[in-house]
Amino acid sequence: MSKLDQFKARAASKGQSVTLYPFSANPSGDYIDTDSGYPDPEDADYPETVPEVTYDTAVTVTGFVQPPTAGERGTRYIKTKHGEEIPVDLVFFCPGDQAVTVRDKIVYGGTNYEVRQIQEFRERSTVVFKEVLLEKMTE
Repeated sequence: MSKLDQFKARAASKGQSVTLYPFSANPSGDYIDTDSGYPDPEDADYPETVPEVTYDTAVTVTGFVQPPTAGERGTRYIKTKHGEEIPVDLVFFCPGDQAVTVRDKIVYGGTNYEVRQIQEFRERSTVVFKEVLLEKMTE
């Protein structure tokens, strides 16, 4: 039994299930600012409701959900390429063969989270599991 199979078996018996919504597309329309690629609320064509990101069909994934480990400042952060520090709200360990990308949405315990960073853990050429760092989405 490979380590990936062992991880899946352990997750099936002791893990938690989350709902994963794969990221599909950003909002689109005449109200998108060409420089940033994001909706411009000052545009005359901006819709009455706030435009939302589109997601593909949801899948259920079983893995391990846990709070983030505390860093030296007491909270774990992700540092973006622009220098912004984003607090990690939850960590999800999923099987290595599970497709997951940054910007996917994960629902756990009735709360929506956005995938902010993914770290793969390998044994030779096989990804055994992925550590997925999540940020709580604003509603």
